[in-house]
Amino acid sequence: MTHFTDTELIYKSLHTASEKIQEFLDNHQISEAHGDLMLKLEELHEKMYALDLEAIKNTSEDLHGRDNEFKDLHNTSKEIINQIDSSDDFMKTISKVFSQVDKLLTQISKLVS
Repeated sequence: MTHFTDTELIYKSLHTASEKIQEFLDNHQISEAHGDLMLKLEELHEKMYALDLEAIKNTSEDLHGRDNEFKDLHNTSKEIINQIDSSDDFMKTISKVFSQVDKLLTQISKLVS
């Protein structure tokens, strides 16, 4: 079983999800939803670059709980990547990705609070 206290794995999945979203947006520059997702992506970038998973891990009293939270971050990132990779309907995909990015932002906020 992979322990998600391996922070490099989490950073990599967050970064890959972010790149996939940017690539998706670059290839589909239409509609108001595009701008909304772009703003969410900017917010995600800000939170990602301020995120210090090592510090969070090292100050945690509940490593099992943190491991689950890290696993959730990783899984949500993978869901975003999979959603974009299997995309066939722009509007449906952008809506789902927006929702997943929002979920990711909530997870990160919960970790740092």
